[in-house]
Amino acid sequence: MPAPSPKKKFQRYDPEQTLIIAPNLHDWLPDDHLCYFVSEVVDDLDLASIYARYDERRGFPPYGPRMMIKILVYAYCIGVTSSRQMFKELLENVPFRVLAAGNRPDHRTINRFRAQHAAAPRGLFQQVLDICRKEGLVPAKAVALDGTKVKANASMAKNRTREQLEKERQKDDIDRYFAEAERIDKEEDELYGEENDGFSLPAHLRDRKARRERIREALRQIKEEEDKKKEEEKKLAERKEKEEEEASKGKEVRGRKPIEKEAKPSRRNTTDPDSRTMKTRTGYVQGYNVQIAVDCSSQVIVACDVVQDGNDKHQLRRMLSRVREGIGRLPERLLADAGYFSTKEIDGIEGTDLFVATRSRKKAGPEEVLPIIEIGGRPTTKQAMEVLLYTTDGRAAYALRGRTVEPAIGQLKDGGGMREFVLRGLEMARLEAAMASMGSNIKKLWRASNKNSSNRNKTHRLTGTMPVS
Repeated sequence: MPAPSPKKKFQRYDPEQTLIIAPNLHDWLPDDHLCYFVSEVVDDLDLASIYARYDERRGFPPYGPRMMIKILVYAYCIGVTSSRQMFKELLENVPFRVLAAGNRPDHRTINRFRAQHAAAPRGLFQQVLDICRKEGLVPAKAVALDGTKVKANASMAKNRTREQLEKERQKDDIDRYFAEAERIDKEEDELYGEENDGFSLPAHLRDRKARRERIREALRQIKEEEDKKKEEEKKLAERKEKEEEEASKGKEVRGRKPIEKEAKPSRRNTTDPDSRTMKTRTGYVQGYNVQIAVDCSSQVIVACDVVQDGNDKHQLRRMLSRVREGIGRLPERLLADAGYFSTKEIDGIEGTDLFVATRSRKKAGPEEVLPIIEIGGRPTTKQAMEVLLYTTDGRAAYALRGRTVEPAIGQLKDGGGMREFVLRGLEMARLEAAMASMGSNIKKLWRASNKNSSNRNKTHRLTGTMPVS
């Protein structure tokens, strides 16, 4: 009978072991992990505008703004946008714990910090874009522009007309009670602090107050829209009156004729009054129109914005101006789909070559689109653009659009968590779009750094020139 083989030895495992000296969290992740790169990028950013808000010496010391920015930036890099989820990651996720260095700000603190510094992300986005430019990722020979609809934190079922809003306000008529309750609430905040658990207004009353404020804002916006419609109707009536007067004299009125629109009751959402009902390829959504411009060579986002318009007709000049602010000059070429074509927007633009589709390329072939121009005649803006897009150079240039900006938008939605905004209001939506775009650019910087530093022993310090293939 053969002798039994010696027992296999295993490495020591003791879950109850107490560590006398705390381990270094940096040893828990590989040297080229994204969180280290985020930390180094944020260390190089100028946060003076954020620190300037902390001028009060009294009170309990707040969490360091640089640490909070690192948490937020890394969260948006990996598509985490909810403050509650960020707090959960701080408890369970090693990269978050490394960035926070053991601190654990709760979801209220994270959300309050994000809201208090709503204007900061645009400046931080610009600083990261400047780093991308220095590293050679933004040659800006061609920039592609596109828009995408992103759902707001609101339901379409909450859209109301003026009459419906007035009824809701009358039904919930507690103005005097709220004025008194708000006064008491402020006094108790001063005595007990904002996070009072037993003395502030009950949750259901706070909710009613917030709802009432949103109703007031919705009514204000509807009034503005109705005043604008009345002004347009007045201009249209004056135009018709002038046309009748000139027709009697056998003359024709010059100038652009005001467009007579079908009268529809204005509606606003009582959850997020800034959001709008927008048409998408799959139906309608209560949300915002996010505008993105990317460099075609690297897909680095060079400009982003959030607007309330349901289409892109009036966004070309606005976004071209944002691109110029971002990269310091106009790109050599700007590419956009048919949603951006507008003679008023395109005419007069100089310093960049425009390649803007005049209609869907899938619905029209060259024979249908090429205009018939009389010999010696001058083509219209639309005809000239159609001819340009069917030249060899025009086709090659426009083909870049679909394979650059559309994938970048997909990355923002899938990797950056931008399929739905978690914050409400136009300015908060712009904050989230800027954070998601900045996170996308940081990831492109990180990948370029790793690609050109295959044998790196420590995280890349952003000094000198990083070659990009």
